Amino acid sequence: MQKPKPSTHRLPFFLHLILWGGFFTIIWNKQLVVAPDGIFAGSRTTWGDAAAHLSYMSAFAYRSSFPTTHPLFINHPFSYAFAADFLGGLLVRSGLSLVTSYNLLGLILSFALIYLLFIFFTNWWQDHWVALLASSIFLLSGGLGFWYLLEDILLDGLIPTLAHLPREYTFLVTKNIHWINIITSQIIPQRSFLLGFPIGLLIIILTHKALTTHSRYSRWLLLAAGFLLGLMPLIHPHSLIALAVIIIWWLGKDLLTKPSLWLSWLWFIIPALFLGSFTFTQVISPAVNHSFFRFQPGWLALKNTAGLAYGQSFLNFLWFWLKNWGVLPLIAVFGLKFTPRSTRQLIPPFILLWLAANLWLFQPWEWDNTKILTWVYLLVSGLAAATIISLWRHPFPGTKVVALILVLAVTASGLLDSLKLLQVSPQEFPFLGQEEIKLAALVRQTTDPNAIFLTSDQHNHWIPVLTGRQILMGFRGWLWSYGIDYSQREKDVTAMFQGGQTAKDLLTRYHVDYVVIGPSESVAFKANQPWFASQYSLIFTTPHYQVYRLN
Repeated sequence: MQKPKPSTHRLPFFLHLILWGGFFTIIWNKQLVVAPDGIFAGSRTTWGDAAAHLSYMSAFAYRSSFPTTHPLFINHPFSYAFAADFLGGLLVRSGLSLVTSYNLLGLILSFALIYLLFIFFTNWWQDHWVALLASSIFLLSGGLGFWYLLEDILLDGLIPTLAHLPREYTFLVTKNIHWINIITSQIIPQRSFLLGFPIGLLIIILTHKALTTHSRYSRWLLLAAGFLLGLMPLIHPHSLIALAVIIIWWLGKDLLTKPSLWLSWLWFIIPALFLGSFTFTQVISPAVNHSFFRFQPGWLALKNTAGLAYGQSFLNFLWFWLKNWGVLPLIAVFGLKFTPRSTRQLIPPFILLWLAANLWLFQPWEWDNTKILTWVYLLVSGLAAATIISLWRHPFPGTKVVALILVLAVTASGLLDSLKLLQVSPQEFPFLGQEEIKLAALVRQTTDPNAIFLTSDQHNHWIPVLTGRQILMGFRGWLWSYGIDYSQREKDVTAMFQGGQTAKDLLTRYHVDYVVIGPSESVAFKANQPWFASQYSLIFTTPHYQVYRLN
């Protein structure tokens, strides 16, 4: 593979930084927006997931002690990778607003991600232009969904369709396309991923550098990498699974082929095992149950295809991956030829990860296997970029045109979804109104930071999101995905809102200090507002909410 001239080495990095740094600066300036009539979200996924992260940030920011119980489910261990939200809470404690802290941390972590992506690809392929292209292929991930843009153009016309893209082209459930673009599905909404993936890249970069350079600093690099891996249960458990497979494979290979390296590896193993064992037992172990791991061959490709012949199932499986990853894997196969031999030796554990994610589910929600498959997509992006850059440099006529077509084929769907993200007006996703913002300020000012509130399970309820106060039961969709059995709590919360002696007994048992009755409580739980008014003190009232003090 022809290498670029040294004088061109800086240009790809600056192009990468300008392109993706500019993109994420624009995006994070609009993810949560404070307007005169409330707070608005800048995307569908932010509207959905930001509420959970703001709740955890608020718990760290506004409580007087570290939240050991789950902020959205009292009396259950805080079994969630909370490191990113802890950092967000620290920003709030430093004097920044909750919304500013959320957006700013997202921007900082996005810059860390794009920087470490470039360094990772540069180290593995020794080519800055490959690093530039591979990073963009990874970030603009997607499959063949762009084909359905033609349907939309035929229906509405070219200019109107492009001016306001009508749908996401990497998320078309009716077409069995589930590989949602990494920016829209993970970087923007998933705070744990946004912290965990860059740290995972850093672990790989440090480990790879230590074991390939053998400098006097190698052991310190391994020590730092092992320390970071030991913290991964607090940061991003899915990356922990992927990194464990990758590094255990490398460790086994080194110990079999280079036994002299075992002393060096101890600098990595000891901190990783000791710190990792502690954080795992504190964070992951309390949440893991039978619903986390299931045998499901084919992942989403063969779901609901019982009864099909083996040959038909196999064709469905291939067709699923073609639609979801497009021609990227095919291009990647050719990339093996243009990849340094030292890098090719590091590839087997990524193949193992892909096979594992196509055989087992690692959490209750099936789609979450993408958090492991993203590490495979990282490798495949590098291999594909190596192929395309080699085509571009080839002197044969027409290869540059082929290279451009291949770039478009592997990035078009993700590019469309990224453009759609830029087109979103915050007014499309109202998050919280001024009435709720003002009530939250009153609650923060006048109630004990560790007070317990009875609320509905509305995903963006203002009590956990804006005050950090403990609630009995939050959004059930999240609790299920965390492996929490909320069935009895659901019955208890319903009974409490009904009023009567049973409600009094349960309110006492759960040590409830305040009860909120608003639109969600009235609709979802049929809250008996007259009973609460007859029994307890009304401390706050607005056109849509009443807050009662029990103690």
